[in-house]
Amino acid sequence: MEKERHLIIYGEAGSGKTSTLKWLSTVYARERLLKKEGFVPIYIALDSYVKGSFYNYLKTQVKKKGISETDFKKLLEGKALLLLDGLDLLTPSENFSPFDEISDFISEYEACRYVIASRPEPSESLKSTFALSELEKLTDEKIRRL
Repeated sequence: MEKERHLIIYGEAGSGKTSTLKWLSTVYARERLLKKEGFVPIYIALDSYVKGSFYNYLKTQVKKKGISETDFKKLLEGKALLLLDGLDLLTPSENFSPFDEISDFISEYEACRYVIASRPEPSESLKSTFALSELEKLTDEKIRRL
């Protein structure tokens, strides 16, 4: 996270992608509150993104979290850490290309930091501009070996 502005975390179901994003949200929120510096983490589940512009989707989601559109615009100037969960849940259609929408949004607001969770490996359009980190699912046997 410290080295990469754009990171995709991917892995099998149950490997800890959502838990990792929520943990990062907590860590960055604590840092922001204590030091009054750093990025403001915003965790967004992508499971209900089914149409329209990605900006409008995010605007609606952050409003539910109590963030006004004015404050959201200020955060998008480079103060936000957007934690986007469930890239693999998005379904393109003839009239809707969510991966292109997200790619365009990230290009427009590239001063922000992004961590995206997905299973399995993410779409090619995002892979080229993001560092990748695979989470390995821990089995009882693997845990015993640790």
